[in-house]
Formats: sequence, structure tokens, C-alpha cells
Amino acid sequence: MSERSVRHSTHVPDLVTLHVWRTAPAALPRALTRMARDPRRLRATPGVRFGKLLGTGSGTDFGPGSVDPTRWAALAVWDSPAAAAGFDRSPVGRAWARIA
Repeated sequence: MSERSVRHSTHVPDLVTLHVWRTAPAALPRALTRMARDPRRLRATPGVRFGKLLGTGSGTDFGPGSVDPTRWAALAVWDSPAAAAGFDRSPVGRAWARIA
């Protein structure tokens, strides 16, 4: 049996942010549209290294029955704090702010 060396990256991202929005139940169709349209736009936002849109749940279990259709989030890893500071003015940030 041979030994394998494992390489770990020592680079730590400058900043990771979690943006959470609460929407009215009537805004569910618009929130679902945002979830379909915005993943690429989030990842294409200047300064974003990684971006993921997230749905949320009630916390009681991890199944479809605990979905919270009024709370949504975006997780982003940024090149710099300055890049992250512009998120609210980005197309994705503005689109979610309109329905929150």
C-alpha cells in the first residue's frame, strides 16, 4: 500500500457573506423566478469567487415538509471586502431587495 500526500490550500478567502431576505407569501412566484435566473448572475458579479442561492427551512427536519417559502439567502465568497460592499447595488442584490 502506498502513501498518498494530501495537499491543502492555505489560501483563506478575504470575505464570505450570507445575505438573507424575507419575502411575503404573495411574492413566492417572483422568488422562484429569482432562484431560476440569478445563480449565473450571482457568480458573474464582479469579485465573486463562489456564489450560491439558498432556500431555507423551518429547522424541524431536512425534508420538503419543512421548507420556508418566505426566506431566501445568497452565500458568496469575495475577492475582497471592497467587492462585497457593492453587492446591494448589484443586479442580484437589487432584484432581491425589490421583493423582500
